[in-house]
Amino acid sequence: MTKVAVAVAGGESCSPEALVARAAGLVPLLRERAAETERQRRMLDDVRAALHESGLFRIMQPRWADGLELPHPVLVDVASTLARGCPSTAWIYANMAIHAVMVGYFEPAAQREIWGPSPDTLVCMSVIWRDGRARRVAGGYRLSGNWPFCSGISNSEWHMVAAMVEPDSTMAKPEARLFLLPQRDYTVLDNWHVMGLAGSDSRDVTADDVFVPEYRTLADAATLGREAPGIALNPAPLFRIPMQAAAPPTMASVGLGAAQGMLELFVAEIRNRTARYTGRSMAGLQPIQIAVAEAGARLDTARLVLRGSGEEALAIAAAGGVPDLETRLRWRRNAAFGTTLAREAVDILHRRTGGGGLYEAKPLARLWRDFHAVTAHIAFNLDAAAGLYGRHMLGLDVNLTP
Repeated sequence: MTKVAVAVAGGESCSPEALVARAAGLVPLLRERAAETERQRRMLDDVRAALHESGLFRIMQPRWADGLELPHPVLVDVASTLARGCPSTAWIYANMAIHAVMVGYFEPAAQREIWGPSPDTLVCMSVIWRDGRARRVAGGYRLSGNWPFCSGISNSEWHMVAAMVEPDSTMAKPEARLFLLPQRDYTVLDNWHVMGLAGSDSRDVTADDVFVPEYRTLADAATLGREAPGIALNPAPLFRIPMQAAAPPTMASVGLGAAQGMLELFVAEIRNRTARYTGRSMAGLQPIQIAVAEAGARLDTARLVLRGSGEEALAIAAAGGVPDLETRLRWRRNAAFGTTLAREAVDILHRRTGGGGLYEAKPLARLWRDFHAVTAHIAFNLDAAAGLYGRHMLGLDVNLTP
């Protein structure tokens, strides 16, 4: 684990190990509130307050905004720990943490507008480029669009969206660009009714011909490990890491944590469980013992894979480098492969929960649903990620543009 001492909210000095311990301390609350989170389809107010009080929301926030600027491997550990209690909450949390880095790429004026009033401000995001349309006007852009999967939108004060800018006399082809919007500039649709990650609050957002000043926009190219406008405020290596490549292994930590939580609950339940017809101890059955071992081995391996990508990303950025295409594709592959290992672990356990595992209100069933909702994300599709990596390694062209 990265050895860094940091100051959290309230001035208390804290190491990454202590932050993980704080996250572990919240797991009982998250488990207690998981069913209500699922019912309300959003992060609950008391859960958000607890995360703010813990200082965990600021894990990757710039130091100038009272943040910790900790690297991706620490977020993997913290987010996976929170996911043991409630994957929906952890999904929102991990997204918000990564979005803080993204905001750190923007012009200093945009960062100050967001965090100047309060360092507790949260920013949501949707990066489906072709769902947004923008045109250049004097001083900025006019933006319209309908963006899905805006996780944590009800708990966000700002929203970051992606759009393609129409060509004009200054550019020959559409340009991919990010836009920061305050709450007054967008409408949230109540359309998040799903079977898993129901509490992730991943609703649609719409905007209709709103004006966005130039300083609250960012070219996609600035997120690829090159010089971004925000470097003037945030010179740390964290803000030189290509987000499109580094985010998937980090977000995969939520699935890893959900699987770990399922293993913990499975073991706790099986220890005292007897077979309904024979009365034999379930813990004494060798197939159960092997299942626990195999699931645990897969999760341990997945964690190494996911943390390894983050550690490599930080090392490259700290040395002043930019990862080449092979490295970025390998990180994507690793995110999907780590998630695949976790899925195998989850399904090994679920097959042995018996009829009791079918009740939708049971925590094990909720974790299973939430985990499989995580795997629906394209970033964790092994066929897609491995196909890109294999294509490149075989000397064929790979197109990663929006």
